[in-house]
Amino acid sequence: MLRILFFYFTMYLFHSVLFSQKKELEVIDVSKINEKNYLLKDKIGFIEDKTAQLSFHQIKSAFDAQQFNFIKDPSQVYFGRTQSSVWFCFKLQNKPFDELKKWIIKNEHPSLDYIDFYYRDKSGNWQTIYSGDKKKFSERDILSSRLFAFHLPLYSDAVHTFYIRIKSDGILMNPMVFYESEHYYAYSVYEETLFGAYFGIMLVLSIYNLFLYFVLRAKLYLSYVGYMFFSLLFSASITGHTFQYLFPNSSLWTEITLVLSGFLSLVMLTSFIQFFLLTKQKMKYTHRILQFVQLYCLLISVYYLFTFNYKISVGFLTLTPPAVSFYVFCVCIYAILEKKPSAQLLTFAFFSSMTGAFTYGIKQAGFLEHNFFTNNIAYFGFVLQGILFSLALANRYKQLKKELLDSQKEANQNLERKVKERTEQLEVLNKETTTQNKELQQIQGEIIVQKDAIEEKNRVLSQINAQIQSSIKAAQVIQNAIVPYQQKRDELLKEYFVVYKPKDVVSGDMYWLNQIKNTTFLVLMDCTGHGVPGAFMTLIASNLLDKIIRVWDIYNPADILERMHIEIQIILRQNETHNDYGLDASIVAITPINESEFSIEFAGAKQDLYFIQENNQQLEKLKGNRKSIGGEQSKKINFDTKQITLAKKTKLYLTSDGFLDQNNADRKKISEKVFINIITQNHTQPMNAQKQAFQQYLEDYMKGTTQRDDILVIGFEL
Repeated sequence: MLRILFFYFTMYLFHSVLFSQKKELEVIDVSKINEKNYLLKDKIGFIEDKTAQLSFHQIKSAFDAQQFNFIKDPSQVYFGRTQSSVWFCFKLQNKPFDELKKWIIKNEHPSLDYIDFYYRDKSGNWQTIYSGDKKKFSERDILSSRLFAFHLPLYSDAVHTFYIRIKSDGILMNPMVFYESEHYYAYSVYEETLFGAYFGIMLVLSIYNLFLYFVLRAKLYLSYVGYMFFSLLFSASITGHTFQYLFPNSSLWTEITLVLSGFLSLVMLTSFIQFFLLTKQKMKYTHRILQFVQLYCLLISVYYLFTFNYKISVGFLTLTPPAVSFYVFCVCIYAILEKKPSAQLLTFAFFSSMTGAFTYGIKQAGFLEHNFFTNNIAYFGFVLQGILFSLALANRYKQLKKELLDSQKEANQNLERKVKERTEQLEVLNKETTTQNKELQQIQGEIIVQKDAIEEKNRVLSQINAQIQSSIKAAQVIQNAIVPYQQKRDELLKEYFVVYKPKDVVSGDMYWLNQIKNTTFLVLMDCTGHGVPGAFMTLIASNLLDKIIRVWDIYNPADILERMHIEIQIILRQNETHNDYGLDASIVAITPINESEFSIEFAGAKQDLYFIQENNQQLEKLKGNRKSIGGEQSKKINFDTKQITLAKKTKLYLTSDGFLDQNNADRKKISEKVFINIITQNHTQPMNAQKQAFQQYLEDYMKGTTQRDDILVIGFEL
């Protein structure tokens, strides 16, 4: 990976390729070439089409008009990142004609989106071979090579003109080499053998260290294996082997493999350095920077997977590894100065790979000649890096083992010292225990005396509790006496249910039911507090209702609530004591209009009326006023009466806030929404069945918790 990326970096430095100009192309006589491969040098012309829209015939006319430039060295044809199309032209002649000797031209840059080869056939017609990474691998002219290679059809001793067009979203370059056919295939076998050895060595190192990971369970080895694996994938993508062997029909998967393996190899490399140098414990600033590099690489990878913007992603991939490698190299040098174990091997490993990559880039820039050493030094450097990493791991394991033995020895010595100290302490404690036993015997005598006193107090408390319970039960009898008895409920409501669950023995929730003239009054009250205080408030409220409705003949629900508010303030002297005792209430006045319709008047103090008519099956609600009875209340809010006409068989429902506010084990309330759902799911059932539905839901919901308030729900049918 470093070889290719340092090459790209070097290409940017030497971007100004020297161009020379001549008036016309020189014809190359292949019969006079003695080399097995031949660089075309200054015998090839080019035209850069910045619009990428010119046709072949337009380009051919430009070459015929000698409107082109010459290239100094075709092995260094580098145009960087550009949206242009670049056209090349060269002329060959085989004189005297040798039909047995075949020639091939090869582009040694394996990553081009489009490379098209134009030639004349025997009939003199122009033919085109379309190739490139955007085409299937099987469509290439020569399938045995990972690179782009084309046969040069020379049919006679006449001059043959050839054109090549290249275009790519990545680096655009066209390093062309002219081969005699037999040597081309022999060199391809030799080159693939070297690549096989390179990939084989790196794979063996990966498998060996993966085995060590399963034995030692150290994440350090897993990071090393991940770095080697993704680096191999990246190298295979850069050299064209991924497209040739893994995804010959999909350039997209090849691009995905290149981008992801490139960034993930950097993630694994920085992770390897973190584990190896223990940066989290000993080099915290460096550890944070390496974490930032990992996050940066992962974010770019995610960005690519969402956008598939190959151009931008590869741009980042080109610039990131040199910077990361140089920083890690500096960290390794610092680790040497700090005398970190095996830091020298890490430094030599990075130095070897960086030296190989830089030398390769200098060679590609034209400052070194092409030979076995310069062509393969990057791979030698990377193999050496992998071997040195593996040796560093082995050396570090040896060092850690030595440190573990030393620490174990020191721990044993400390343990012996602590055992001796603890023995002395136990002897002292034994003496103290003897003294404490005597003191405990004295304390035990005092405890026996205190126990008798506590038992006497418990007996007295039991008597007091029995008296309190007896009083509360008497209060329950009194409260039950003011609750509407069943005969009255059956006579006035007929089809109904009442869910009545006091939190304690007596309740602060109460309902009042009476018929005055032809109107039935149903009042549901939720008094302040629960238990005995709440029960006292229900007695006051019930007596007030008797006085207001039955004695004073006040029948309007809003007027009843307002009068109760005034009377509560007077009875409890709230203007003087400023106590806030009171109640929430809802009043329903039911007056029959005829055999099938009823007039309903409703007023509510922080309570609402719910009803479902038989004809539409939709639950509706009459909202009460947001004002309570008793205490200091807003004078801007007045109680008002809502009047509607409902048909026979309409179901009406009232509830105190005890049901709505009851929580479960997770402290979540039942809520009004659930209350409405229970009604809508069961309103077609008889009233007894609806009561059972409410009770069953409440029982299930309260499992694991206690009742928090008095509960009162009333439902009835007109």
